Amino acid sequence: MLINENCTNENLNNGAIIYHGNQQSINEQELKHDNEKMQLIITHKDEIIEQLKQENALLKQMLNLLNTQQTNQ
Repeated sequence: MLINENCTNENLNNGAIIYHGNQQSINEQELKHDNEKMQLIITHKDEIIEQLKQENALLKQMLNLLNTQQTNQ
């Protein structure tokens, strides 16, 4: 790595701090984005579970009706 003769340790440290700060900001943005995606997945999962529960209840009712009809025949 080439370093300009005029580049001081302070400049290098400041650059490292800026880079680290920017990298941290990027990481925070990525985490926020990942969190938002996970929230959407969780919401969608909950909606699917609720729909399946409703379908299951309906199928149980249909099965009970069929069993009742079969018993009455």
